[in-house]
Amino acid sequence: MQTTNIADIAKSISDTVISSGGTLFSENFMVKTEFPASPVADETNDNLDFVGTTGTPVDPMLGPFRTMKASPSR
Repeated sequence: MQTTNIADIAKSISDTVISSGGTLFSENFMVKTEFPASPVADETNDNLDFVGTTGTPVDPMLGPFRTMKASPSR
């Protein structure tokens, strides 16, 4: 699942943002039209995106990062 930070999206009047589903927005501040909130908490919206609001943000439930040993290249 792809996660996106609101700060990563810059839009202007001439830009179009289209969702292909599977996006996670903790809150949809500034992109409410393009990414409407999920009608039911912890479920996807009509675009199959997980989208919360300022009042009810989505918790991605990610754990802490860990160090992974790399496999040798072939």
